Formats: sequence, C-alpha cells, structure tokens
Amino acid sequence: DDAEDHFTPLHIAASKGFRVGGGNFPPPSYCNAAIPNTFNSDYVWSYEVGAKNKLFDGRVQIDSNVFHIDWSKVQQLELLASCEYYYIANTGSAVSNGFDLALQALVTDRLRVNLDVGYVDAYFTSNVLDSAGKPLVLKGDKIGTLPQVNPPWDMNTSATYEIALPHGEKIHLRGEYQYHSRNPGPFTTQIPASSGYSPQLVADPPTHLFNARVGATVKKLDVTLFVDNVFNTHPLLSMFQ
Repeated sequence: DDAEDHFTPLHIAASKGFRVGGGNFPPPSYCNAAIPNTFNSDYVWSYEVGAKNKLFDGRVQIDSNVFHIDWSKVQQLELLASCEYYYIANTGSAVSNGFDLALQALVTDRLRVNLDVGYVDAYFTSNVLDSAGKPLVLKGDKIGTLPQVNPPWDMNTSATYEIALPHGEKIHLRGEYQYHSRNPGPFTTQIPASSGYSPQLVADPPTHLFNARVGATVKKLDVTLFVDNVFNTHPLLSMFQ
C-alpha cells in the first residue's frame, strides 16, 4: 500500500576493481633524484551496506549507505620538492571508510526540504620508502597531494516553497546551502625527511556557499532569477603559506 511506511531490507554488496598502470616521464636533468620509470595497477575491494526507506505515508524518503574500501598498491601523485616535479608511484595500502545520507521531506504540500550528507576518511595503513630509503608515505597520512585532497565532510541542503496562483500558475522559491569541510591531514608533503617535503602547501579551508532562486511558471513558460554565492564569499583556495 503506497499510503503506508515502507522499509527496504538492507542491501549488501562487495566488488573488486583496478586501475591500469603506466609510465612516468623522466625528471629534468637538474633534478638530482631517481624516480620509478613505471607504476603498477592498483586494486580495491569495496564493501557497502545500505537501505532505502519511506516514512510518514511517503512524505519522507531516506537513502543511506555505509562503506569500507581496502586499497592495495595505491597510485599516489608524489612531489620532488627540490625541483617541483610530480610523478606517480605505488605507495602501499590504504583504507577508506564513510557513509552517505540523502533525505527528502515534504514538510507541507508546498514546502519540500532536501538534505545530503557525506563523510569519508581515507588514509594510508603502511609506511612506504623510496629507493634512497626516505619515506614517501607514513601510516595515517591522508590520501591525496595538497591542495588536491578531498574534504572529510560534504553537505548540501535546500528548501523549495511553491505558491499556487490562479489557472495553475505558480511561484517557486528555493534556497540552497553547500558546505565542504577542511581536511586536517596529516599529508605526505608534511614528512620532514621526505624528498617531497613541502610545508608551504596547505589544505583548503572549509567553504560555505549560499544560493537563491525565485521563479514563476506560466502555462509552459518557466522564468527563474538566481543569485549564486549570495554572501559573496571568497575563500582562499589552493593557497601556499
């Protein structure tokens, strides 16, 4: 019965994937360091559990999912700080744990609210040394090379309100808020003994973005005015200390 709450049994999945290997271009002659000529495929085993539920006569829908990923022979972009040269190396093993939650709620016949939340914690689980015995990765380092690192928390929420007009016409209002957190590290470029030690690289700050929409639907015509970044925020991204 569509008028009743509906609970979907848990779905469970396990899958395996890989990414092909390749080769690195030789570094410039002024780089006094050796890098691997090639890098191998890396592999992942992914496990997830999730569910889709409808509550309150279908007015609330919830999609939820939790996951765990085992990553082997991780292909990681590495930096030779002495000459600002990047190359790809296989850097041991890592795990990634997290969840995502999507909620849609029809609060009233005119007001709809959406909320999407995601969290991920991806980090290396072993130390890796280069050919000279210097550390490339330390256990616990976050995956990624600054400033290209993912935020642990992502959130997107919105509210849409409709005002009915005569003859089936309507006005619709929408507000949206997006949030991305700061990745606290530690990172591979913060290892003092590493050839990629580059303390001037920092993670992006948390970001907050507000958007607004107002529009009208007349017959088959929909006209919408919008303002992105309502508060004109200008966070410093990809910044060097």
